[in-house]
Amino acid sequence: MKNRHEVNINETWAIEELFENDEVFLDSLDELKGLSDDFTNKYKSLNSADQIYEALEAYSEIAALTDRLGTFASITTEVDTTDGKVMKRFANFVNEMSKIDAKLSFFESMLAKTNANLLEEAKENYPGYKYYLKKVIDNSKYLLSDESEKVLANLLPTFDAPYKSYSDIRYGDMDFEDFEYEDEKIVLNHNTFEEFLEADPRDDLRRDAFKRYHDVLRKYQNSDASVYVTHVENEKRLSDIRGYDSVFDYLLSRQDVDKEIYENHIDTIMAELAPHMRKYAKIIQKVYGLDEMTYADLKLSIDPEYEPEVSIDQARDYIIEGLSNLGEEYVEVLNRAFDERWIDYAQNIGKRTGAFAAGPYGSHPFIMTTYNNKMSQVMTLAHELGHAGQFYYSNNNQNALNNDMS
Repeated sequence: MKNRHEVNINETWAIEELFENDEVFLDSLDELKGLSDDFTNKYKSLNSADQIYEALEAYSEIAALTDRLGTFASITTEVDTTDGKVMKRFANFVNEMSKIDAKLSFFESMLAKTNANLLEEAKENYPGYKYYLKKVIDNSKYLLSDESEKVLANLLPTFDAPYKSYSDIRYGDMDFEDFEYEDEKIVLNHNTFEEFLEADPRDDLRRDAFKRYHDVLRKYQNSDASVYVTHVENEKRLSDIRGYDSVFDYLLSRQDVDKEIYENHIDTIMAELAPHMRKYAKIIQKVYGLDEMTYADLKLSIDPEYEPEVSIDQARDYIIEGLSNLGEEYVEVLNRAFDERWIDYAQNIGKRTGAFAAGPYGSHPFIMTTYNNKMSQVMTLAHELGHAGQFYYSNNNQNALNNDMS
C-alpha cells in the first residue's frame, strides 16, 4: 500500500478540474458569500411571477456553486483521510456553509407563503422550475419560523458530526497489524480486507484475517454505537420538531419516496430474501467442502475460476461493450470518463472503502472506487458509471434546483 502522493496519477481523478488549488477554491467560496449577500438583500418579497423566476435563477446559481464547492471539499477527504490539510479545508467549508445556509434559510419559507396564484403562474410560465416549486409547496407545512430555520441551519455542522466521528474512528484511530502466513507478509487494513482477504479461497488465511480484522473493530464498538445513537436521535428530534408523523416520513420526504413503496421493499426483503440467502450459503459450504459455514465464508466466489484477473483496461472494454446498445452518445460519455480521469481507482493508505459517484453541477461527474482486478469490481465500476451517466444527463438538462434525484 502506497501513500496518496506515491500512486500513479493516471489511477486518480482529475479533481483539479473542479478547483485548481486552494486559492481558487477560497476565492470561489468568497464569491458564494457575495452571491448570498446580494440575494438576501435583493429578494425580501416576491410580487410577480417574473420576480419569482428571477429569484429562482439567482438561487439556482448559488446552488450550483455550492454543489461544486461542497463536492470538492468532501470527496477529497474520502481518498486520503490522513491528509490534515484536506480535512481542515472541509471543516472550514462546513463552518462557512452553515452561515450561508442560515442567511438563505428565509427563502423557501417566503416562497411557500407567496400568493398561490403567483406560484401557479410561475409554474405555468417557467416549467423548468415546476417540480422544485411543487416540492417547496408540498413541504411547506413542515417549515418552522424564519428564526427557527436560521438556528437549525447554523447547527448543521453539529447534526453532521456523527458521520465525521465515525469516519475519524474508522480511518483515523483503527490500527491493524500486518501478519505472516506461510512466509508471506499479509497487509491488513480496511481495503485489503474488503477487496481481497474476505474472499480469499484459503480457509485458514481468510478466517484468520476475518478474526484479526473484527477484533480491531470490536475495540471500538461502544464509541461506534454511541455515535450511531446520536445520529438516530438527531433525526428523530428533527422529525418531531418539524411535525412529521414519524422519522421514516421525515427521511422519505427528503428522498421524495412514498412510504408505501419503502414498506413494500422492507416486507419483500424480510419475507423473501432469507430462504435464498440460506440456500446460497449452503451452496458455498458444499462447493468448498467446509465443515462449518461462518460469516468469514460468505464472500467466497461459487466458482473462483469463473472470476479471472481483469486489468482496468480490460474492465473498460467489458463495460463499453456491455453498455454499447445504449447508443453512441452514451458510449462517448463512458469513454470520456476513462480518458479524462473522472475515476479514482487507486489503492492507497487512508482511502475509504466502498465506491460512490458524485455529480457536481457545472462539472463532469467523479467516481471513487478501489480497483482490485476482479470481475466484481468491474460490476461495481459499471454501476458507478451508471450513476455518473445519470448525473451527466441530469446536469445538462436541468437547472441546479431540479437536477438531484432520489
